[in-house]
Amino acid sequence: MRKRLLELFFVNILVSIDKIMRNTKGLSLDEFVADEKVFGLTVRELQEIGESARKILQSEGVEDTSSIEWRRIIDFRNFVVHRYFSIEPILVFEVVSKELPPLEKNVLELIKRVVNKKAFMQAVSDTKKFLSKIKRHESVMYLDRIENLLK
Repeated sequence: MRKRLLELFFVNILVSIDKIMRNTKGLSLDEFVADEKVFGLTVRELQEIGESARKILQSEGVEDTSSIEWRRIIDFRNFVVHRYFSIEPILVFEVVSKELPPLEKNVLELIKRVVNKKAFMQAVSDTKKFLSKIKRHESVMYLDRIENLLK
């Protein structure tokens, strides 16, 4: 796999985590389940995270250097993709509330250790340009914070 793609998969995971966290912040389980748009967005972004995790896991050297349970993330992606109407909302809610914050932290730590910083920053810059064009300002602001954090 081209190295450049690897950085984009990391950016994709971070942006997906941010979208989920922004849209579910402060929601109770009942509110989360009742909000069809938020629930749908969350499931879709969890799929994105799982797909990017699969691509990262296929890259040489990443699995051995990480405390991230890539296989578990991929398995959850497969679960939500294939279960359709039998997805337990409480399970999705628990993943969001308990698993995503540490995943974000672990991904950032892995980026610092393994990923080519220059290539990652270029991937962030390219993603910000694209997101700006489609007026995803909150995601751009999130990536601004990531850039500053990793400088």
